[in-house]
Amino acid sequence: MKRKLTAGVLAYFVLALWPCGAQEANHITVAGRDVAVWRPLGTAPAIGHPLILFSHGFGGCNTQSVFLMQALAKAGYLVLAPNHRDARCGSARHKSDGIHKPAAPFRDAEFEGIPVDADSVGITGHSLGGWASRKDPRIQAGLALSPHCSPFVAKGDLGTMDVPMMYQGGTRDLGESPLVRKPGGAYDKTPKPKFYVEFAGAGHFAWTNLNRRYQRSIEAYGVAFFDAYLKGETKRLAQLLGSGRPNDVSDLRAAR
Repeated sequence: MKRKLTAGVLAYFVLALWPCGAQEANHITVAGRDVAVWRPLGTAPAIGHPLILFSHGFGGCNTQSVFLMQALAKAGYLVLAPNHRDARCGSARHKSDGIHKPAAPFRDAEFEGIPVDADSVGITGHSLGGWASRKDPRIQAGLALSPHCSPFVAKGDLGTMDVPMMYQGGTRDLGESPLVRKPGGAYDKTPKPKFYVEFAGAGHFAWTNLNRRYQRSIEAYGVAFFDAYLKGETKRLAQLLGSGRPNDVSDLRAAR
């Protein structure tokens, strides 16, 4: 037990000191907060690019999961990731490249010159950040990465969510994933449409820059989920769900 605790504390501080690839994102200041921005690739649709917000975990930072942010941007999403007050990794000390003062956040027709579809907004978050804005009416889809869900399972108010949800967990994520997958847990209490993807051997930091083993699968399921519910492109998600579980996925559920 002592060794496990020591390893967990060590991993936490490694993440806190990790440079987080901050050079791979532009940084601006919004309402006094550093925000990492990944610009979408490709030609903007007539209605603008869909928007994804990323909320980091406790003690993490807005560039703790660069690989997923890059994958979303490559798929045509504008990605914004603010640093919360508890941010501790390298980007928490980053000096922003500019200041953005939106007149009406989420409702602007563009952001930093990028056309935005303000009616197609998704959110993703890791750990404690997995529940940010879960009841915000502007959010159209949520991707919860090893979310801290015990308070919501205990209160029993997950049934009030009315947006599509995908949970991702891991068999070695002992603190959070069991509360998602167990009978009567977060997945069971969440209304349809809902999905659960569990990665074999993945621990709590599998969704950060620290672990490359699961990155392609995390990206594949996450991007396909947002494509289905923010773009209306369902083919890829249907393929992933219909082709059976790959070797690194131990549990795959869908209720539509």
